[in-house]
Amino acid sequence: MYVERSWMSRRVVRGLLTEEFNRGVLTFLDFTFSNQDFVWDSKIKCPCSRCKLRAFGTRSEVRLHLLKKGFTPHYTLWDQHGERREHRRAVVEQPDPSGPSNPFVDLVMDARGFDFDTGEHDETAYELPNPNAKKFYDLLMDADEPLWNGCKKHTKLSMMTRPMNVKSKYGIPNEGAKEILQIVKSGMHVSRPDPVPLESVVPATRPSLPTETHLVGSAEQIFRNAFITENLFKT
Repeated sequence: MYVERSWMSRRVVRGLLTEEFNRGVLTFLDFTFSNQDFVWDSKIKCPCSRCKLRAFGTRSEVRLHLLKKGFTPHYTLWDQHGERREHRRAVVEQPDPSGPSNPFVDLVMDARGFDFDTGEHDETAYELPNPNAKKFYDLLMDADEPLWNGCKKHTKLSMMTRPMNVKSKYGIPNEGAKEILQIVKSGMHVSRPDPVPLESVVPATRPSLPTETHLVGSAEQIFRNAFITENLFKT
């Protein structure tokens, strides 16, 4: 029986990363990690067009690879991840846009609308993304990456936003907030350079932009106003 997965070939449309593809990737990851016989040390075979099922990665690593490079062509039967041909249902599989998601990933996506310009106009191109797209992908990975291996409560990005909530709640000056962030950063075990500079998390507010730094808001609100609007997508 055939499951319709044409979304796998629609990662980029007119140079824009599509929401349909992102939801499909989440569907793939949920399916794969539910088949523990195909998960080794919290890693699965990466089906991106670069790895071609020859390398392994964590959930966040595989997700990032798929968003950047797309699936290996013709890998519509996920047999390397636990799917059996006889178990495929005769339904049209559509990624569920209302399914559970990481709120910090959603914030990154919402910063400029989901259809983010990746700088790609050729689905087979392997060039590195443009600088804005690289910031987007790096931040997306931090939104999904646990604070440390096995941490279930916080990601790197969620932890970096918490001091901003404290800053707003108690009216802490920027210099004090930076010092708090330095303390947080010093306790974070990272395997690669932190793509979120402190100057971006505590920006200088421009009068022309709205600000909520005088309000007691959620970390998500502070992050959206103080970080994404001011720094991430400057053009």
